[in-house]
Amino acid sequence: MRHLSQTPTALAERRTVACPTTYELLGPVRSLRKELGLTSNDVTVLTALISFLPRDRDAPNGDTTPKLTVVFPSNASLSDRANGTDERTLRRCLGRLEAAGLINRKNSANGKRFPLRYGGIIRDAFGIDLSPLILSHDALAAKASNVAEEHERLRSLKAEALALRASLLNEENPDEARLSSLGMVRNILRRATLTADVVLQIIASLRELGANAAQSYGESQSSGLHADEIEARDQAHI
Repeated sequence: MRHLSQTPTALAERRTVACPTTYELLGPVRSLRKELGLTSNDVTVLTALISFLPRDRDAPNGDTTPKLTVVFPSNASLSDRANGTDERTLRRCLGRLEAAGLINRKNSANGKRFPLRYGGIIRDAFGIDLSPLILSHDALAAKASNVAEEHERLRSLKAEALALRASLLNEENPDEARLSSLGMVRNILRRATLTADVVLQIIASLRELGANAAQSYGESQSSGLHADEIEARDQAHI
């Protein structure tokens, strides 16, 4: 099977699907890889698929709008661009990418991928359609931004909680009950499933144990948000 770039006699039909650059397309997917249920191999395969999108390199103003969103590489070609991923792994990766809503598979009768030409022009193809990824880019980018902000907030709150814990450990002659409680706090803060709300609860518990450091920015902001939520609920019941 020959790729489009190896068929100079056939011209691909221009489509009006706006498309970010390759790096822009992949950025949100990389950030949301775990949330989307993807592996690093899946992202590698997606990167390879995007590399097959035809572009009009002679378009004015650097326009890189793809002429066709369905790519049709052979498994051998796809494997080459996916760092030698074997065919069995390719199938699993494509399945997860489809389950994540990033691609659609447009299958021919024999399962092969190839372009459909009319009058010497490639107007469609059997293969892997990347339009779901392209069309969902803005939503994925917004979600990735929110996730990054939440991770940043979690890291900051965790650092604040650890500082409060350290202040209690530095007190003279802490009793066994306090040491045990502080040990539990340390273990909870190490959990991979830790959330900002849990850290805020830990900070409140550390305050009850006697941590009297000034309220940090993250703690005060969260307290203000909680108060606003309570006020909003009270207003709704009036």
